[in-house]
Amino acid sequence: MRDLVILSMHTSPRAQPGTGDGGGMNVYVRELAAALARSGVRCEVFTRADSPDCAAVVPIEPGFRVHHVPAGPLAPVAKEALPALVGEWADGVGDRLRTLDEQGFHPEAIHANYWLSGVAGHRLKHELDVPLVSTFHTLDRVKAEASPEEIRSAEPARRAQAEAEIVGCSDVILASCSVEAAQLTELYGADPERIEIVAPGVDHAYFGPGDRVQARRAIGMPGDDPLVLFVGRIQPLKGLAVVVEALAG
Repeated sequence: MRDLVILSMHTSPRAQPGTGDGGGMNVYVRELAAALARSGVRCEVFTRADSPDCAAVVPIEPGFRVHHVPAGPLAPVAKEALPALVGEWADGVGDRLRTLDEQGFHPEAIHANYWLSGVAGHRLKHELDVPLVSTFHTLDRVKAEASPEEIRSAEPARRAQAEAEIVGCSDVILASCSVEAAQLTELYGADPERIEIVAPGVDHAYFGPGDRVQARRAIGMPGDDPLVLFVGRIQPLKGLAVVVEALAG
């Protein structure tokens, strides 16, 4: 593969994790695009412009650029309001891709991240006649089972239905583990033959084996007390309570 479109509508790979909707998905998209670019795949990543200061195109590194496509106000928008902007955003992405086509960029696949991008990717797949690869990151029907208090009454049917349509349209679905693959087949009727398990990686430039005593001393922790590190949003779905209970036990 030489040319790849990556969709990340609701949050930019340039966003700082921990701010707004910036989290693990931002890191995932950025590191994936960077790794692919270094292997020779040209990655054009599309996200929604959420500020008038956003440049139309931002080069990240050779072979990896981020496009800010306007849809709705040039300002942050609540995630609940974003579904209404998907059509306008997909129109904008399509316009950009036609311009890129004239410049020699001919996408061989679309990789959609999260269900909002999946809705846009579903449409663009048919307009461009290229395969659609989907990574959901979270699934509505899983969240509804794990944390029903976090799901608004109007959201499950709309999002879950959209996810089911994306599952049916996707040529490949990327799951992070066997549990997610099983959820896709059991809750959405996904074809197991179209699911590929791709476990998230580790950046060895930042993380690797080391001296635990020295590491504890660096953050002011005693050398022998039990210690658990949790990285992520504090939500019931993340299972933080399980970690706390296990540590207490």
